[in-house]
Amino acid sequence: MNNNINKIKIIKNIYCKIYNQCEDCIYDEEDYNYVFYQKVISAASNLLNKSSLIIMDNPIKSDGLPSIDDITNIMKDIFVILSEVDFIKSKENKLRLVFNKYNLNPDNYLIVSEFYN
Repeated sequence: MNNNINKIKIIKNIYCKIYNQCEDCIYDEEDYNYVFYQKVISAASNLLNKSSLIIMDNPIKSDGLPSIDDITNIMKDIFVILSEVDFIKSKENKLRLVFNKYNLNPDNYLIVSEFYN
């Protein structure tokens, strides 16, 4: 259990780094790529929430949630992709491949939340 708590701390830390990279653009409708950054924050938030469910040993755990290790790896991959110098469309395609790699539907994660609208 203690190991999972340390992994949650790592996931939260990576989430903060992802958010910091995206925060300048998520509300700026004049930024051509603001929707992409909203999708990234949505995906990272969703993964952070899922990690909390897993750590609580919630019965939902068996319903196809990714493991803590998978969430950690996905979050790391998201951060690396965000840090790359590449076109936004290419970054989004890479993100989709990451979710597919872990048998997760990217359309369930890379969404624009109502919160931003």
